[in-house]
Amino acid sequence: MTALENMIDWLSWPLAQNIDKWIVGLLKGLAAVKKFAILIDVTLSRIQQVFSRLFYPVTRPAGLVVLKYMLLNFQHSPEAFHLLVPHLPKLVVSLSKEESASGTSCLKELTELVHCMIFRFSGFPDLYERIVETLKDFPIPNEEKIKQLLEQNTWTTEKNTSVLFHPSSSEKSITGRTGLVNLGNTCYMNSVIQALYMAYE
Repeated sequence: MTALENMIDWLSWPLAQNIDKWIVGLLKGLAAVKKFAILIDVTLSRIQQVFSRLFYPVTRPAGLVVLKYMLLNFQHSPEAFHLLVPHLPKLVVSLSKEESASGTSCLKELTELVHCMIFRFSGFPDLYERIVETLKDFPIPNEEKIKQLLEQNTWTTEKNTSVLFHPSSSEKSITGRTGLVNLGNTCYMNSVIQALYMAYE
């Protein structure tokens, strides 16, 4: 995990070459061996740092590659995306004022990415109101393209992808952690009744 965090720090180095490929490669490697807890921890602790690289033209291309990978694969929870939501309007304004090819290209990809995340986590209209207003003059990708991007870029792609759009409580947590699905605690009551039944009088 420390090695991965160090690589993410290197995104701030203008002369670091292909660092985005190394970071994404390592993230994919962790996903392949199902180290989801590490992926989640690193994403939540470093995604704002990665996002900040988009403000600077020299670090923007690598930062955008890593940001897209992190967000599109973090689909089990809106937490990572919501860390960025308050800062997105400022970035959009900054990129628009820049009037450069780099800024325009980043804006296009960022707009697509934001709409994918809003589609995936659509239950927060009030939270998204400001960024939606900021992006109102930019093209919105069609629903088919959004679904395609989401299905192609999740850590749980090997499972039934319909879970992305129809979450089920029966799905196993990708962190590997277990917990009660039966919140009524009937399993606990059942075990107590069985223990009492088997107890000697």
